[in-house]
Amino acid sequence: MALGWLPHPTCAQVANDQASGMIELRVNAAPHSSSTTGCTVEWSCVDESLTGKCIEYHNDQWFGFTTRQAGTYFINVSGQDCRDIRGVQLVVMEGEICRPQTYRILSCTSLATQDDIYVKLDSLPAQRSYLLNVDGYLNDFCQFRIAVSTRARGFPARSIGLKGNPDLRTEEQWLQLDWDVTESLAQNLIDYRIYRRHEQEKKSTLIRSVSHQRNTRGESVLHYAVRDTLAERGSYTYQIIGIGQDSTQTWITEKKVEYRPQAFRPEDFLTLRLQYALNTPLTILIMDAGTDRLLRKSDFTFQRKGRPWQYYVGDLRNQGIYRFKVKVTDNLKKTTKEFTIDTRVPPPEK
Repeated sequence: MALGWLPHPTCAQVANDQASGMIELRVNAAPHSSSTTGCTVEWSCVDESLTGKCIEYHNDQWFGFTTRQAGTYFINVSGQDCRDIRGVQLVVMEGEICRPQTYRILSCTSLATQDDIYVKLDSLPAQRSYLLNVDGYLNDFCQFRIAVSTRARGFPARSIGLKGNPDLRTEEQWLQLDWDVTESLAQNLIDYRIYRRHEQEKKSTLIRSVSHQRNTRGESVLHYAVRDTLAERGSYTYQIIGIGQDSTQTWITEKKVEYRPQAFRPEDFLTLRLQYALNTPLTILIMDAGTDRLLRKSDFTFQRKGRPWQYYVGDLRNQGIYRFKVKVTDNLKKTTKEFTIDTRVPPPEK
């Protein structure tokens, strides 16, 4: 289970789990809060052949909205809190609800993220009604907020999905990100924002902004590159968003990176030789020795008699933390032992 995910307060189905309970969203009203937990699929009301691989129905629910006047509208999805950090999937369509033969798909979006996103719907006619079907992506269970607005909120949505292979595998801690923009796109851009999300994080974090550049002749520079430091092992997703003169956001590119250094350094581990009876329940607190800030907590039953206990702290050392205070509590005898380990000193040879 993803850390921080809280289940819906009850397992009761939301009112709009069935098409007959569809909730009408008013344009520019406050977002509506909902959850896919407990929802089921009315198979007579959906048709997966219309959406291809974009959608696999699992726990869907129904919304609708009607345009007031002709123009551009945005479906804003925010506040996602999902069990598996996969987020929701969203289908926007015209037609009569529960009559799939009348459906016309306007947009199909499946995102492997919990970031706030928006789906842009261009050139909608006035006084036209649309259907929204929301589901947890790849069987995820999600709490979320949804709104229909004439203003965008969050990231522009892309049907990213879960890529089987990363764009780049690296053993180096340093990474260079490259991207290109077209001349026509560059005319309106003033800035680029780079967002990063580690596989264990729920949301993307803005790590850098880069100004759009022009050469001495006033022509747009079309190629950009920045470097980033990878703090811990695992998969990273980078999104690069262009910012226009009118503050609009344009999705430029996404890159997935797998950081797997081949070998660990000995100093990347805390090593203790613990002396406890087998099956003793232990709690280990790992703290910054300089500030006493709690960094990690581990609860386990001692099963390593005769073997050293090791804990990986390479990611913490990359953040500049080298001295650790380790407190080991025997939860049967209610006793605690304390150790201080300086990882700048190489551990002794075995």
